Amino acid sequence: MFLQAGSPAELRAYMAQYPDSRCIAGGTDITVSPSFNSIAVAFGISVGIGVLFGYLPARRAARLNPIEALRYD
Repeated sequence: MFLQAGSPAELRAYMAQYPDSRCIAGGTDITVSPSFNSIAVAFGISVGIGVLFGYLPARRAARLNPIEALRYD
């Protein structure tokens, strides 16, 4: 699930860098290209956040008795 969320975000960020580099450079031929390491780090952070805020609370909730969980909510 977090792969589905992280990959499109990385692709949008990579595609958005071209117009930004043209605006920052003032129309010159300066190009901005992210390195593989920066993309890998951003992807790893995205996966970590997905696990932390998605999987771990779901695992904790799955261990609860449904009747007890609803009683205290």
